Amino acid sequence: MVIFFDEHGGFYDHEPQIDLQPPDSRQGDGFDFKKSGIRVPAILVSPRVRAGVLSTPFDHTSLLKYLVDKWELGHLGNRTANAKTFTDSLSGTIRSHTPPRINVPVELTDQQPPPLEKLSSAQSALVALSHALESMAGDDPATVAARSQFILSSPQTHLDIAMDRLESFIDNRASKLNSGFNDPQRRGRPSASNT
Repeated sequence: MVIFFDEHGGFYDHEPQIDLQPPDSRQGDGFDFKKSGIRVPAILVSPRVRAGVLSTPFDHTSLLKYLVDKWELGHLGNRTANAKTFTDSLSGTIRSHTPPRINVPVELTDQQPPPLEKLSSAQSALVALSHALESMAGDDPATVAARSQFILSSPQTHLDIAMDRLESFIDNRASKLNSGFNDPQRRGRPSASNT
């Protein structure tokens, strides 16, 4: 198992950048891509990995290089072909001092979950209206998907999400009205209600 951190978290990196082979597709667009960026921590987890810290500077294509070498895959570009790999840190024998499993104590309880409440017909209508407003608000698809997943947890979340959808719709409409009002080409023109 290979665990990569999501970038560096904004921490200062005291190590200098290393030289890299530029990717094949990045030629002549203003950047040469010959230097690494800030280091990204990685952890190798396996009973075949020797304990310790690897100080060899790897790059983002080192994992690809390992897979290419392991399964004799085809060429994946110059950067991958020239990347260093962690193959030397893997052993053919399995370490014997690793536990076969980690037991996590589970506490069983006879407490029953609370009964699932139902929405009233008025509440269901409000949720349906909020869903229609959400489709008109133009929200980011990731936000819509997150709401849809969250709404499945309980009846109360249905109402919470409905309020979130309503607030998003109002914010979206207010933003459009304000941008139209601040447009210098529209100032001074009579609105439909003034004519």
